[in-house]
Amino acid sequence: INNFKKQKSKEIILNKECEEISFQVNNSKYKYYYNKDYRVNPKLYDKHYFGNWNRISKEAKSFPLKVIIDNKYFTMTSTAISIKKGTVSSKYFNLPPNAIVKKAKENLFIK
Repeated sequence: INNFKKQKSKEIILNKECEEISFQVNNSKYKYYYNKDYRVNPKLYDKHYFGNWNRISKEAKSFPLKVIIDNKYFTMTSTAISIKKGTVSSKYFNLPPNAIVKKAKENLFIK
């Protein structure tokens, strides 16, 4: 991770003022906008290297409301349009009995 910055932002998402985390990995630029009203326990993401969630959760201690990833191949923007409190049934986390699960190769993750 290069050029890591954490700063105030003028971005308003779901009527919430957001803070911004930005950084660069290789040739990709990342921006995460978050509001501290949507807290997350960063320890749950300690080993979640994909998408640098381990670093984002550690720094923001919140879920991002908006994510921008920009590189020479694409620009992707993901923005929350609503947030609802509730519980999620554990059935959504159960894999079918015949599902094949393999450990990802280390080089898929950016550390």
